[in-house]
Amino acid sequence: MKTARALCALALAAALLCSCSKAAAYYRVAAGNYAYERGDYQEANIDYLEAEHDRPDAGYIAYDIGNVYHSLGEGEAAGAQWAAAASSSDSGLRASALFNEGIFAFELGRYRDAYEDFRRVVETVPGDIDAKRNLELSYEKMSARPAPGGPGAPIPVASSRGDRKADRELQFVRDKEDQRWKAAASAPSPPAAEDW
Repeated sequence: MKTARALCALALAAALLCSCSKAAAYYRVAAGNYAYERGDYQEANIDYLEAEHDRPDAGYIAYDIGNVYHSLGEGEAAGAQWAAAASSSDSGLRASALFNEGIFAFELGRYRDAYEDFRRVVETVPGDIDAKRNLELSYEKMSARPAPGGPGAPIPVASSRGDRKADRELQFVRDKEDQRWKAAASAPSPPAAEDW
């Protein structure tokens, strides 16, 4: 009986380590995730690239590689990987990749690009509070310019046609969020449990 179990375990390990199977790609992604969480970005990158070699169609692997590149300070390479992941048919993956692209654009001071990325995330996942916050922050940054007399002190810029569109979009998001909160507040409370 022990021999049969040992043979099954050995067969399973061989299937996982086979370089041309789906299982090997999943194993590599798991190893890459573990290395990434430990902060070993080089090892994570190697694991993800090997997984990508086994499953080049997987957008999740491109997303993970983008995260590693960003952690290594390779922003442009990260952006390319996130763009590849954002073209996925999986809405969750697409939203995550767009969110990261928005964060990177914001870090670079490209507030209009960040705004567009976060707007697309909110369109994909309307309940994403972090994306809504970042959408507002991006809008504030793109709508402000440094004050002439003081370094970095923002003053409002007169709305242009594009900013009016952004104003309307943000107001729509705020209205939807208000409706969601009002609906939750007006929902009947569940009956209290009887004391024992």
